[in-house]
Amino acid sequence: DKQALIRIRLRNSEVIALQTVHENLYAAIKKGSKRTRRAVRRHLRKSGRIRKQRMRDRLNDIGIPTAT
Repeated sequence: DKQALIRIRLRNSEVIALQTVHENLYAAIKKGSKRTRRAVRRHLRKSGRIRKQRMRDRLNDIGIPTAT
């Protein structure tokens, strides 16, 4: 088994580190990058820096009408 350790340092000096193990190194990196992306989004949502928004709301915000 191969492992990939991915560390991300955010602007506020916090570090997010994830370790992924897989038979194939490239698969471990791919899986780890997806997990890292989710972890960063989760962290930013919790800190209030980004918010989850529905696609319909985004389209309405930029002036594209949607069916209701």
